[in-house]
Amino acid sequence: MTPLQTAETYLELFNAGRYAEMGELFAVDSIWRRPPPAPEVRGRELIRAGYASPEQAQACRDLRMTANRYLVDGSTVVAEFVFHTPTSSMEVVDIFDVDEAGQITCMTAYARPAAQ
Repeated sequence: MTPLQTAETYLELFNAGRYAEMGELFAVDSIWRRPPPAPEVRGRELIRAGYASPEQAQACRDLRMTANRYLVDGSTVVAEFVFHTPTSSMEVVDIFDVDEAGQITCMTAYARPAAQ
């Protein structure tokens, strides 16, 4: 997969509720940097466990994500997403660093409530 295809697949898997499969997009020694105060997670096994947890499924149950745009620079993709719930929205920027095999080596996420 190209870096863009990896980011697009991430979005598709999220919206399909296939969270465990999202963890498979990460390389073995990858890093997941989540918005504070959540700690950084290192390694595919821990990342996969985080995505596949019942807490993750519960937290994301009513969320849908849309892409505003993707910016690609070589192996880096900056994805502007909006998370939608029935009552609110949150703007998210995810920065994906992707290796030649199409796996995420580092993902850094930034989030804030959407402007009203």
